[in-house]
Amino acid sequence: MKRRDFLHHSTLGAAGIAFTGAASAAEPEPLKPAHVQYRELGRTGLKVSAVSFGAKQVDHPSLLMAAFDAGINYFKDSSSFIMSLCIKNAGAEITTYNGTRFGTPLDVQVGISKKLKHLPLRVSVTGHQLHRLNARYDDPNKQQQTDIFGEEVKVNKFSQSVDNIFRHLIFSGEFMLGKNQNLRLRASYNHLRRKELSLSTFRSMAGFGLGFGIKVNAFKLDYGLGYHHIAGATNHISISTDLGKFIKF
Repeated sequence: MKRRDFLHHSTLGAAGIAFTGAASAAEPEPLKPAHVQYRELGRTGLKVSAVSFGAKQVDHPSLLMAAFDAGINYFKDSSSFIMSLCIKNAGAEITTYNGTRFGTPLDVQVGISKKLKHLPLRVSVTGHQLHRLNARYDDPNKQQQTDIFGEEVKVNKFSQSVDNIFRHLIFSGEFMLGKNQNLRLRASYNHLRRKELSLSTFRSMAGFGLGFGIKVNAFKLDYGLGYHHIAGATNHISISTDLGKFIKF
């Protein structure tokens, strides 16, 4: 495989994994994960992920931290398959507060996405928090369950293991409707978020996400609704376009 062909199929840089939105709506634009910004690599004509920089306000001026994101994307146009590896918030404190090191909120993610051949549907699975084996949270305030005789109910180890596996996974799907796939309906489920933010005494939509996308001419309108807790949900709306279609740089 030539070097140029390798660069065409795998792009290295800072990348996030977000598959609730899929590739661009109209062919023959190349498939790529949604919400990942790309830049042209010199004069090669190749697209690579943009490097991200950020800052965060802390409570003490003597605390200084450094972190970075890194990722690699692999996509195959012929089979509409995408696979990504992402390392988010990797780094450490340069200076500490009271000599205590807390570390950065590291998150290692692997995601795969596949557009079905005979159905206008893209399904995606993202594994997150892969750097830690146990994603379960042991609540010290949780009351021990007892049966009608007052005996403590023993925890099923197998069910705990299955629950831990699903806490590492996020499932999502996207229906692409219309001749040019200008209408997209999206849904997702995050098991970790549901288990940690839902209430045992009240049914809620915690962990579920819904959204849609509409493309009108050169403009795209996207809306997403994420349920986190019974107290409320987050709403995201965006309007995007390609300035290259209006301005020649």
